[in-house]
Amino acid sequence: MLKKRISPVETTLRVLNNPTQSYMMFFVTGLAMAAMQQGFFLAIGAAVQCDFRNPELKGTSKGKLLVVKVGVYWVLSILSFGLVCVLARLLGIPDRASIQSLGLLAGAFSFAAISLGLFASSIFHNELQFVRASIMYTVPAFIFGGYTWPLEAMDPVTQVVAQAFPMAWMSNAVRELFLSGHLATLSHNLTALTVMGVILLSLGSWIFLHKIDGVK
Repeated sequence: MLKKRISPVETTLRVLNNPTQSYMMFFVTGLAMAAMQQGFFLAIGAAVQCDFRNPELKGTSKGKLLVVKVGVYWVLSILSFGLVCVLARLLGIPDRASIQSLGLLAGAFSFAAISLGLFASSIFHNELQFVRASIMYTVPAFIFGGYTWPLEAMDPVTQVVAQAFPMAWMSNAVRELFLSGHLATLSHNLTALTVMGVILLSLGSWIFLHKIDGVK
């Protein structure tokens, strides 16, 4: 009785657009997106390494092969992104985002992730090395992406490092779109992912075409 008189109003922490502090609403979507990104890497990595070991590609157009490969996996990645969003809604996670916003983010992130996978897989000598590296990349990407530790709380150097990860421009954006349906920096995130994808695709394509010419 005395406690009610001394402190009649109780204060608790509240997350914007998530008043119940639901774990499902806050964390599960990010984990699903991180797992989805790993799937992108394993798929494009296996395809690239298979081409390096395939002597039957000799005499074929390497440029067309690369364009088709990137295009197919980019479309499949967008579909995977959409599937994750559908499953999230079926699990009861609120989804206030517009299809247009999620579609643009899916296209930009998939482009950056596939380009990163192409670049990384072209560097390594065999598929096993690439798989090990991609698994080692997953956790740092999730942490530096700001999903478990806010980017605003990181020191300036760490913030710069975090901006090199595609997850940093996607994971929090998805959460904001799901919870509030709006993201003020969406155009900035899309631009960053697109620029990142162009750079990585250019480097990855050059390495891929250079290495595949040596296929016997």
